[in-house]
Amino acid sequence: MPWRDPVPLTRAWCLWEIFCGISNEGTEVTIQLPNSEEQALENAIAGDFKAVTDTLVRVQAERADAFNPHDKHMIFTAIQSWAGGFSAVNQAVKDQLRAWCLQKAVGAVEAMRARGEDSTDAFAQLCGHVGLVLKQFGEHDRAIAYYETALAVYLRTEGEKGRNVAALYNNLGIAYSDKGEYDKAIVFYEKALAIKVETLGEKHPSTANTYGNLGLAYYSKGEYDKAIAFYEKALAIRVETLGEKHPSTAQTYNNLGIAYHSKGDYDKAIAYHEKALAIKVETLGAKHPSTAITYNNLGIAFKNKGDYDRAIAFYEKDLAITVEALGEKHPSTAQTYNNLGIAFKNKGDYDRAIAFYEKDLAITVETLGEKHPSTASTYNNLGSAYYSKGEYDRAIALYEKALAITAEALGEKHPSTAQTYNNLGAAYADKGEYDKAVEVYEQALAIKVEALGEKHPSTAQTYNNLGAAYADKGEYDKAVEVYEQALAVKVETLGEKHSSVAMTLENIGLLHDTRGDKEQACAYMQRALDGYTSTVGPDHPDTRDAERELRRIRGADVKVQGAILPSDSASSEGWVASLDSLSVRDRAEQHVVAAGPR
Repeated sequence: MPWRDPVPLTRAWCLWEIFCGISNEGTEVTIQLPNSEEQALENAIAGDFKAVTDTLVRVQAERADAFNPHDKHMIFTAIQSWAGGFSAVNQAVKDQLRAWCLQKAVGAVEAMRARGEDSTDAFAQLCGHVGLVLKQFGEHDRAIAYYETALAVYLRTEGEKGRNVAALYNNLGIAYSDKGEYDKAIVFYEKALAIKVETLGEKHPSTANTYGNLGLAYYSKGEYDKAIAFYEKALAIRVETLGEKHPSTAQTYNNLGIAYHSKGDYDKAIAYHEKALAIKVETLGAKHPSTAITYNNLGIAFKNKGDYDRAIAFYEKDLAITVEALGEKHPSTAQTYNNLGIAFKNKGDYDRAIAFYEKDLAITVETLGEKHPSTASTYNNLGSAYYSKGEYDRAIALYEKALAITAEALGEKHPSTAQTYNNLGAAYADKGEYDKAVEVYEQALAIKVEALGEKHPSTAQTYNNLGAAYADKGEYDKAVEVYEQALAVKVETLGEKHSSVAMTLENIGLLHDTRGDKEQACAYMQRALDGYTSTVGPDHPDTRDAERELRRIRGADVKVQGAILPSDSASSEGWVASLDSLSVRDRAEQHVVAAGPR
């Protein structure tokens, strides 16, 4: 049985028997390969880890065949009637294959160690590639352990300035970044950079890659200006060494677009994404997965500008390319369904949003597993749609599923775990359970302060939501204090002219209005209106909401961009609380692919 194309995984009876064995408590399923294939698999783990991980997404029970058509019909009926459907069978078999693959990878390392070969470059190379396989499966701590084992060998054989030493520092940086430990990641990236600058020179594509990774780490820390500075260094090197019309140059334009997007400068973000798109179409073709990613990123920018129809048009372009290039059942296809869900949710079409999120969930569970962080993100987004429909208990149940997965996969003190606590807080607040909301917001805040720091936009967002909960409890002085903390962090990290700053200004204005301080309420609301107008434009729903609130508070005309808008009556919509990272799986953050040690 060739491990790259295992025939039993295409036969209905074989898949059914594997599934039954897995499902039957006390039954052990063993996978055996001929000796020649065992060696071929070990060689692949050492030299082509991507081929190993790709093999695990090819199980599709619905496409399996049988020599006897009656057998095939009988098996398919059983799968659909009581086995949970094809996706459940596919996932169970893939989980078994994943566990077996990891066992083989670790076994190959232990076999070399037993032969006394654990001080050789070949051993270090194998450990490095096993680390990459583990990272691919989300096993970040184990990946780090194998990287460190490989690093110790290469430090002895190559010295501090070895090429593979630099590659492992880079990969350690990526692993810690995936864990949310960005300061640790930066330390490793800086070590990799120092070696590359000295051995390869400042103007080398590999040096540019490390500048790009440093930019990503600072971006994740919320230090967008510092991220932009590193991206611009990477861009200058890539343009000079690779040329303007190169996919890596396009990738850097993409990352610059993301950073400006996060700063609230959507027009500048769109300009960079359009540069990236032009290069990708010319160099890779209109139907390349990387081209699809840029359509996706343009969709994100237009979504945040409030132009949801245009966003949906870009997402649909992304989807058509992704399905054609990668297939319906691929994580990237799931991500695009996710983004379509977000756009329809923002349009207020919650049922359609839920339909897209459920498509995303089915593919994600089948391709990545139930206990993968991306699965948790989809549960979060489904929760947000039900939250927006006012179905708070259903939202809470989905958030709790997300929380259990995230805490197990990434740890209790990971930013993604904090995001789920934040979303739980919003649901409890809207249920009127304000004490419970405050409790979970404070859990989110403690994690964010520890993981991201006090001065991070995501930390500020949780201060904002905590302020909303105190306001709902009627503790207005405490609410103002917490809102002002949110505002100070946002202004420092994002600048005065940012839509998120405008949101907190609006909340403070509404709070002063509730307390009867019309003068302060109008001052903050006018600042909020100016902020919305300058960042998302006068026609964005948030801008219009701020206009209505200011009219209501003043009871007079409101001036926007030199025009007089007539006064009308509007009731207060209450505090603006934000769900955290609903777009957590938007493909706007593309890590530079790690090179394996060689």
